[in-house]
Amino acid sequence: MRFHKTEGPNPYFNARDQRRLLLMVATLGAVVMGFQFAAQPESWYWLTGPPVDAQSSAANPPEKPIDARLNPEADAVPPGGFRVAEPLPANPPVENPQQVDDNDPTRLDPALLSNLYDNKLGIRNAEQGAYYKILAQARDLSEQQLESAAADDVTFAQMFTDPDDYRGRLVTIHGRVKQLTPMQAVKNDFGIETVYEAWMLTPDSGTNPVLMHFTKIPEGIPTGTDLDLDCRFTGYFFKKYAFVAQHGPHSTTMLLGKELRWTPPQTIAPELGLAPYILGVVVLMGVVLAALFWRYSAGDRRFRRTQLQRIQHAAHEPLVDLDTASVNELQPATEEEPPGPDA
Repeated sequence: MRFHKTEGPNPYFNARDQRRLLLMVATLGAVVMGFQFAAQPESWYWLTGPPVDAQSSAANPPEKPIDARLNPEADAVPPGGFRVAEPLPANPPVENPQQVDDNDPTRLDPALLSNLYDNKLGIRNAEQGAYYKILAQARDLSEQQLESAAADDVTFAQMFTDPDDYRGRLVTIHGRVKQLTPMQAVKNDFGIETVYEAWMLTPDSGTNPVLMHFTKIPEGIPTGTDLDLDCRFTGYFFKKYAFVAQHGPHSTTMLLGKELRWTPPQTIAPELGLAPYILGVVVLMGVVLAALFWRYSAGDRRFRRTQLQRIQHAAHEPLVDLDTASVNELQPATEEEPPGPDA
């Protein structure tokens, strides 16, 4: 009896292989969609926050870099030589449009501006009276009064190159404050005990910081020497102030005002964009794959049960037609022995 094994083609597209191919294609699609989603910077704003908008810093770049060094031609002095600088004369009173109306509370007395010296370190004794008088006048005015009378289109280059034309004028600037420190005021007649000093980089000042002195700071604003605060300031242009920088003595514009206006950083909800749709597609794909998996698994189980039953029944059918025989019939016949001599 010989049983022949029925061989057929390999089942490359049976239910199990189809399920595997479908899972592979779906996984590849999910990976590609994940790459596209992760490649967008907006997808990570929920973790890192939106970047600081730097376009405003490049909105009004200076046409020409300003050399804020004091006496840059001094570099040509030979070793061992020296140069004697003549003292700067006092600046004459400056008339500007803000000093025409005597009833304007923001107007400065021209006499306050007649004894100021540009490009000098610190505040000279002769400038102390005007310095504290302007701070006190700004302190007693409201921010609305100061800002409504201020010009917001005056650049750093204009004040730096033509200080006499802008001295005593109210200007509004905006930029990033890098340093903010309180200072003890000297004894004065205006009751000012603390003066705050801030250094601000504006979009048009390049690497030259603007110096600001004022008597009030916003609540909660950090102080120190390593800051990056988004601020606005309205103040009077006082003079060109000399200071010692890393590469030698420099000069910058100095403003006197009332208060530094600070815009605290806010946590902005990130724009999700296509994220909800991508998430919905992924969830839908997961549901479809789960349904397909369950369907194919159920089909495989039914197929296995059906095939097993068919094989079990088919295994007994050929045996029914076989001829049967008893055990005795299957034993070979024995030959009779010849009778002996006694028979």
